[in-house]
Amino acid sequence: MSFRWVERQRKFHDDFTVHGTSARVGMPWVNHWWPDAVSGGSSAWGARKLAWLMGFNPVVLCGCPLEIGPYTGYRPAQLMSEQKTMDAFHRSIEAEPEWRDGVSSMSGWSARYLGEPC
Repeated sequence: MSFRWVERQRKFHDDFTVHGTSARVGMPWVNHWWPDAVSGGSSAWGARKLAWLMGFNPVVLCGCPLEIGPYTGYRPAQLMSEQKTMDAFHRSIEAEPEWRDGVSSMSGWSARYLGEPC
């Protein structure tokens, strides 16, 4: 989370809180730290953990296919266009079976692996 993002949001309103996964010195704009949401399985997997920690269950991942391809009708960012990156994300999710209950996905590898919502 960068301070630039926070400042851009404040141009619209102040009614939000900022959450992070690993407490870091020099980030006073972060309101809540969630060390149990640290993730090697992409930001989507970290968001899944954070949602559960905040009390949301079930969690449905949308726009998180975790495969190479355009995510919003445009070219994917460099990171999301590398198969080795996708494979690393997949392995990280596969290595955390304790986080798979109560989560599904709308599309892609994550839907095939985690299941689609009922």
